[in-house]
Amino acid sequence: MVVSRVSRARGGEARPGAAGRSREPRSAPVRPRSRGRGGVRPARGQCLIAVTLGLACLGLAGCGLDENLPENPLQVIAQPVPLRVLLPNGDLVERRHLVDGDATDAEWATVPYQYLAMGPENGNGGGSYLASLKVAHDSTRIYLLVQWPDDAPENLGPRLVFAPNRGLDPDDCDSLLVTCSWRLEDPDEDRMAIMWDLRDAADGSGTFKERGCQVACHGSMHPLSGAVDIWQWRAARTNSIQYPLPGSNVRVGFAEDGYADASSRVLDPGDPFYRDNYRWVDCPADGRAPVPLEIPVGLDVNGQPTTRTNDNMQPCQYIYDPSGFSFSACSRNNPCRQFNQEDVETWVSGDDLAAFLTNRPVSETQRRSLHDVEARGRFVEQVQGTLERGVWTVELSRSLQTGRAEDLDFVRGRPEPYHMALAIMNHDSRIHSGSPVVQITIQP
Repeated sequence: MVVSRVSRARGGEARPGAAGRSREPRSAPVRPRSRGRGGVRPARGQCLIAVTLGLACLGLAGCGLDENLPENPLQVIAQPVPLRVLLPNGDLVERRHLVDGDATDAEWATVPYQYLAMGPENGNGGGSYLASLKVAHDSTRIYLLVQWPDDAPENLGPRLVFAPNRGLDPDDCDSLLVTCSWRLEDPDEDRMAIMWDLRDAADGSGTFKERGCQVACHGSMHPLSGAVDIWQWRAARTNSIQYPLPGSNVRVGFAEDGYADASSRVLDPGDPFYRDNYRWVDCPADGRAPVPLEIPVGLDVNGQPTTRTNDNMQPCQYIYDPSGFSFSACSRNNPCRQFNQEDVETWVSGDDLAAFLTNRPVSETQRRSLHDVEARGRFVEQVQGTLERGVWTVELSRSLQTGRAEDLDFVRGRPEPYHMALAIMNHDSRIHSGSPVVQITIQP
């Protein structure tokens, strides 16, 4: 589904265009509600998300945290689980291949839920609600499941909007490339970050082990001494990557791996997951304006609409860098509209496409430490009475040990627990709800 004038079918499914549809300009792209895989959840086992949904009222308007909250756990056991998971259909699958945002009993039933009271007390102006957490390991990788309520998914990120409203003819294909034909809209995306105490992080108010995120992600955005390892999942710019795991057809997304020490907060070494999909050009009316770099190919060898050339992503919602082509030729055809069978297939005012390009280099020397954390999130909508709300489910995994100075290595059976804190951002890069410090022990 394309965001601005294309299909509005619920769940992201395309519908045929209606004859005689109005072509008046739109002022901003419309954000769809995602239902994951076309609204159908795979039948691998009974979904565990209902456990979180029973608590979701705590994050909705009109509901509030009260005195009957479960006590926040200070100690969580990361218990061992098998390397392979037996699915209900009899298949035996590597656990790493099930990091897909679809939490089922097959993977997680033996691992207990822990509940965290998220709020501004440990955050930075965010809301109050419950999040649920599970932690396990399979002797080679650590796995985390995080779920939290949200009104709606913000999973598209910055957009380039076609806006030929400065005396340009919208039916003139040349207007796609001339200056002042596009504008950049940069709404943020939903995010979730996990911070680990890497080297006795602290500031003037205390240590990370005592105060968690308060000493590492407020003010200067880094501790005054020591260091923290930070995994940040982004609903648009890292979750949308669909990179095949070596030797399989399983596709995964990622979380950015970074760290913060006494000098700064930075990403780990490695080529980035995304880059801007535009360049700036001189614009006499406004000083400068963006021009797109790439659009998805959109058609297969037979000339039929497809997402295969876009790494199976929705056309124009996300653009996978190796599958795009240069936005330089004069073309009136909009591949996004062709895919969605719209009645109007040319670019019109209000059409939009991703303002970023996603990628993951094949070479390990290019990926390096930045690409260590595999992650996938899904948003599932739920109806509670007259209210429609939903839940984000994010699964993450990383090798227990990387041997890199910027990463926290997990040792099975270590007597001293690892200290972590959770931050959840509702389409914002700074304002967030935070958790208390959680102590995690890795069982042998």
